[in-house]
Amino acid sequence: MKTPLLRCALVALTLTLFAALPRVRADLLLAARGADTVVRYDSTGGTFSTFAADPNGAVYAGITAMVYGADGNLYVLYEYDSLGVLRYNGTTGAFIDEFISAATLGAAGIGDPGDMEVGPDGNFYISDHISTVTAAVWRFSGTTANTFIDNFATFGAGSHTHGLAFGPGGKLYLGDAATGQVHQFNATTGADLGTYATTGAPTPYGDLAFTPDGTLYATHSGGVLRAAGPAFGPPFITGDSYWGILADGGFLYLSDLTTGTLKKYTDTGIFVADITGGPGAFDIIPMVPEPGAGLLVLAGLASLGLGRRRR
Repeated sequence: MKTPLLRCALVALTLTLFAALPRVRADLLLAARGADTVVRYDSTGGTFSTFAADPNGAVYAGITAMVYGADGNLYVLYEYDSLGVLRYNGTTGAFIDEFISAATLGAAGIGDPGDMEVGPDGNFYISDHISTVTAAVWRFSGTTANTFIDNFATFGAGSHTHGLAFGPGGKLYLGDAATGQVHQFNATTGADLGTYATTGAPTPYGDLAFTPDGTLYATHSGGVLRAAGPAFGPPFITGDSYWGILADGGFLYLSDLTTGTLKKYTDTGIFVADITGGPGAFDIIPMVPEPGAGLLVLAGLASLGLGRRRR
């Protein structure tokens, strides 16, 4: 009878200690388009450093998007220098290989890669900056290199698109800079579900992001727009030209393309801080965090419990 009681006590102690320890805050990765590198922002020290770079050493290859794959590695989409999608170690930033070649993208119909996201199926969804074909979003395997799956979604005409995001309701969203619309598609079938929100005029969208409550934020050349329904409200945040945006933990992180400043706001629009020294970034994502003290305690106590059970 003592063994179950001891095991329960260990579980309770583990949960208590884990709750009391501070959570490990993931650093941020910024796609420094002009600097041709992936830059890491150390959220603890407040510093920027190079995390990954074009293995060819090109001056300007145009990083436009980054995602973490199911294997825990970082996949980086390049617009120029015939690079396509390159794979890097997700923890160290070391170059691994070319996962999707520029030739494979071109053969599928993508001539000017614009954005990339990982879908619920683990595959990669890529949009074209200025598409001359009717496809709007292309799908590639997230596990097998250079494997084109299909033209996933279209809204009937080639256009000028910026910003791709999976959002609420099992949908995929795509910004159309030529019309000011944000299109929505079924995230499973790719079916066109019409316009989600519109500015009513051409808008040079940069990037899209959703908060957990389903609110859409869109960066553009004059600030940030916000929408929770069929139309954007008044300018939410005004200022310089913003591009990359990340909604994380009740905050919005914005990259100012003009100054390279990483701006931090609450998702209610309250200014928090200017973080200087960074690059003008086309994309911002959380870096996969390294195991913290809480996880180590959890693992240690779990081992202790298993050890006692074996005896």
